[in-house]
Amino acid sequence: ATSEPTTGLSDATACAGTGVRPARVQVAGGSQPVFNNPNVASTLLLMNNPAPVGALYSGWNAARLSSGDAIVSLSHPSGDTVRYAIGNISQEYRVDGRPQDMYGVRFSKGIIEGGSSGSGLFAMSGASLQLRGILTGTTVRNAGGMSCTNLNEEALYSRFEIFEPEIDQYIRVAAQAPDDAPNRAQDLFNVPLDPAGADMPLNQRASTYGLDNRHVDYAGDLDLFRFNVSVPAWVSVWTEGANLDTVGSILDHNGVSLETDDDAQVGDNHAGITRRLDPGTYYFQVGHWEAAGTGAYNMRMRADVVDTNFTDLWWNPAESGWGVNINHQGNTFFATLFTYDASGAPLWLVMSDGRLQADGSYLGTLYRATGPVFNATPFAGVNVNAVGTMRFNFVGANAGTLTYSFNGTSVVKAISRQPISTPATCTWSAFDRSYASNYQDLWWNQNESGWGVNVAHQGNTVFATLFTYGADGQGAWYVMSNGVHTTTATADVYSGALYRTTGPAFNTVPWTPVSVTQVGTMTFSFTDGNTGTLAYTVNGVQVAKQIQRQVFGPIKTQCE
Repeated sequence: ATSEPTTGLSDATACAGTGVRPARVQVAGGSQPVFNNPNVASTLLLMNNPAPVGALYSGWNAARLSSGDAIVSLSHPSGDTVRYAIGNISQEYRVDGRPQDMYGVRFSKGIIEGGSSGSGLFAMSGASLQLRGILTGTTVRNAGGMSCTNLNEEALYSRFEIFEPEIDQYIRVAAQAPDDAPNRAQDLFNVPLDPAGADMPLNQRASTYGLDNRHVDYAGDLDLFRFNVSVPAWVSVWTEGANLDTVGSILDHNGVSLETDDDAQVGDNHAGITRRLDPGTYYFQVGHWEAAGTGAYNMRMRADVVDTNFTDLWWNPAESGWGVNINHQGNTFFATLFTYDASGAPLWLVMSDGRLQADGSYLGTLYRATGPVFNATPFAGVNVNAVGTMRFNFVGANAGTLTYSFNGTSVVKAISRQPISTPATCTWSAFDRSYASNYQDLWWNQNESGWGVNVAHQGNTVFATLFTYGADGQGAWYVMSNGVHTTTATADVYSGALYRTTGPAFNTVPWTPVSVTQVGTMTFSFTDGNTGTLAYTVNGVQVAKQIQRQVFGPIKTQCE
């Protein structure tokens, strides 16, 4: 609630004047924080000294406002004199990064100014004002927000009916409801999460922790878990178990929200966040999406010390026609090399388990596979043979050296990321990426192990390399170098010509030009960020496959 002297807190003596009413009273002693919910930008403070004589207290009302309801705004922008505005609730908005829908307000008289965040949204009750929300922002339509010359914008307010149950025990004379986890940093619940404590090399460290049967015990209950990170790490926090609609936030050591999530993936309503954190103390805060919601959940945390994410299509710009797709999960590489055998026919080789070494390189066994023709149904009978080793050494995030041996022949190549359009930035996620709109990854059909398709996604263009088998059972690969983006009512679509290339043997020096022949078309229809359909033709033969991202590590690629 708010309190103001009868004459107003920092009221101006006139609308156009700069003077402050002489009846203004300043109270010394400050305030102490009692409870803070950064999810809705709301804080309860306790004054260390009583309010001045004659102060009036606003009431509050925890009922939900509806579109069209009249409102009043009182604010003190940047500590200035009070500002007054009136308007109406337009609708509720879902804003990225905000866990709950926010009230949108259009003003008919007056306006709010920069520095007004945290001010109150009020509604009339008879002749009195009741607090109904807290200002959090003004950027529904315009990056610059609201101004006196641009009224085509709305103020965004959090909903007091979400905050009120959380502070009910402090503002009413009532016993505190039973609670299995604390709500405030002062009552913190400490959990161990420290990748530096693992007895293994620093570049392979990971730490996990979990608590089962936690509860959102009452309306507005927030559970707060403190954890410490002693080395830079990618930290994942999430809830699981019964499909409780949770909201989760990572808070810094001051309790300030760093990131908030409502639903981490399509398959359930659980919150989940993966974020890089520097050494320090942090909090994981869990609540319910609905103001009055309660229920049980399991809490999970993990911390991974991982490298730059190298998931991408790599090449040597001076040797167009061959390349290597790297798919990077945790400290493991799945790399597919596309090149040519001694006869010039397409040859693909795979390192399916390249591990991070103490010197920072990634090393693994190199394999060659044979299998059924690409359109075989059912798809079965893949054979895999070790043919050498493969190693990647990187200099920074965008350049490195590829070294491999194939049947006793060694090859060393300088490589860099292949530019197609606007490069993607790839980091990490502990979740299935079903909400992702960038599809850069290794895709497969889990019922047909032995073939796959690498997607490099830059801007609105997809470069795809399909590795499968020809009629002779030998490896065959095809490339869609310019998949163009369209959409349907149910899918995100990328389509383009499909090519087969022939070229010089993999170890040819100097490299000579390759020949490119169109053999058909290819189309990806992604129904969400984790699943889709691959359809292609090769010399008139049509194939359609269900595909999903291939998972081989505990923390996966997340590109944007």
